[in-house]
Amino acid sequence: MVAREGRIRRAGVGAAAAVFGAVATVAAVASGAAAQVRPSSVALHRSVPARASLPVHLAVAAVDIFPGTYPGLFDDSGAPSFPAAANPSLVERWVSDALSVRANRLAQLQVDVAGAANLSTAAQTTLGNLIDADAAGIGTLVAEAPSGANVDTLEAVASSMVLSYRVIAVVSPLVRDVIDASDQLQRAADLQSVEPALEAAITTEPQTGSAVAVAQSTYRDLVSQIAPVAGIDQTQLTAMLALHPASYVASSTTLGSAESAILAAEDRVRAAGADERKIVHILAAPGISSNHRIIRLLRSLLR
Repeated sequence: MVAREGRIRRAGVGAAAAVFGAVATVAAVASGAAAQVRPSSVALHRSVPARASLPVHLAVAAVDIFPGTYPGLFDDSGAPSFPAAANPSLVERWVSDALSVRANRLAQLQVDVAGAANLSTAAQTTLGNLIDADAAGIGTLVAEAPSGANVDTLEAVASSMVLSYRVIAVVSPLVRDVIDASDQLQRAADLQSVEPALEAAITTEPQTGSAVAVAQSTYRDLVSQIAPVAGIDQTQLTAMLALHPASYVASSTTLGSAESAILAAEDRVRAAGADERKIVHILAAPGISSNHRIIRLLRSLLR
């Protein structure tokens, strides 16, 4: 799934950047060479790129102590495997920071879900249970990676962190996409709720001038734009809410398809909103309507 940064909100970026900075510093000292860090926006489900094009969140893998394909702090695409020569203190620091990144992300997702006014009760419950289960699991892993643990223990914890919980690759985009789709469903419902008033305003007018004809045509476009949105988004919601961390392979396709459909539906909602404003401005213009009730209604929509 290629995530769109402009639409999918990423929580905890500042805290994660600080964590990464500390890890990169330790890694650079251990290897005797500083890791090069440069900005990038890499989709959560992409394969780990070649070493020459490592993004900022994989820069820790660029130091000599780790292989070039070593998953980074924000990569849930595969189970980590530490090299035999890895410095145990460096591995311990990496695992600790990776767990912290995920705990912070889950805490932010809990806040996002609690504040999402347009989530259905069922969706809120499903997402809440998913986040709670992951948070409990990550907390257990923290206890399983005590200070001074050997590399084998740390590798087992890191592998479980990825394979059992997929906080970055599945849970984060799932929660954000479900919230986005739910918000959009509400916007579509709001637009549909004014359709009767707009239709009444148009059909009440005895005039058949060009302005009213444009309003009629625009209204037909509004209806055609907004009608499919509920079905599109509801279908995507159902598919997304069936996902869980073990759905990683299928989640890439499901979330990618959902995002494409949601983006297309967003275009429809945007076009319908523009149609609504156009109709109201046409019919509320001086000299178009003599019905004061309709005028008041249209002006209330403008506000």
